Amino acid sequence: MFDNKGFDYKTIEKIYRICDILKRISLVDYAKERLSLYGGTSLNFLHFKNIPRLSIDIDFNFRDLKTGDWGKERDEIDKIIKKILADLKYSDKNIRIQSSYPITRFTVNYKTKDEQLDSIKIEIGYMRRIPIFKKDQYLKFNHFNTDEEIEIKTPMSEELFGNKFCTLLYRYKDDTIISSRDLFDVYTISKNNFDNKMFEIAVIVDSLMRPEPRIYKQNPNTIVDNVSVDDQLLNLIRNREIPKDLKPESQSFINKYITISKEKYAKTIDSFFDNYEFNIKSLNSDDILNLDISSHPSILWNLKQIKK
Repeated sequence: MFDNKGFDYKTIEKIYRICDILKRISLVDYAKERLSLYGGTSLNFLHFKNIPRLSIDIDFNFRDLKTGDWGKERDEIDKIIKKILADLKYSDKNIRIQSSYPITRFTVNYKTKDEQLDSIKIEIGYMRRIPIFKKDQYLKFNHFNTDEEIEIKTPMSEELFGNKFCTLLYRYKDDTIISSRDLFDVYTISKNNFDNKMFEIAVIVDSLMRPEPRIYKQNPNTIVDNVSVDDQLLNLIRNREIPKDLKPESQSFINKYITISKEKYAKTIDSFFDNYEFNIKSLNSDDILNLDISSHPSILWNLKQIKK
């Protein structure tokens, strides 16, 4: 059973509600097979040991199983999420749905046990319909309140780690604004074991889904310096205790892989941005990459933007 000591009660209530939603999704095969859990919740609940920090939203990527029209499947996913929320006693008037081509966002408003207003965000992305690697996996964690086992689809750890690394660098257009939660997650990644080659490939491929600057041109010296450790992070860590080596360890880790991106993958990156070519062969990773990676919607979309 999860020990909730050292956390704000309002945050714990939200985590319980998130677990309730994830549990219901895990029981619906149609959704379970097509929704791959991403972001901080996936990292900290599924991929990291001992839950380094809490996460207060739900981020999925829809996976196209090639079983039919994915647009129609998207509609079915929306229906399933709405039913789950209704079954959990969230009323329609308290649910806001924003839908665009790349994403559907559910904002679920509710009153806490002490009658304060709060909300949960559920996002389902549709631009990462193809995993970077050959397949996703199913991992388990226990409900923080009931201790029930919850099994959820999620990418290979290295794909998530690479995504978080790039998210830290690219989340905001202004490179003086860096998320403290992203930094903490990258710090935790640096302390984990992973397949180094897979991580490198995940970082490079994920960076090609993003605009300039090219990843090897990012300035690692300003990235960590500009992070302010604020309540957005502190409230999610037990007793608000930040590791003393958070910034230096993260800086070293970021420097290492930005340097690697230049030394080993600059030609692939430059070919993408200058010649509009995604040269998969140059990555020497056919044995691990998804067979459809060259058709990845985010890769194709970024190429289209670069050509303009």
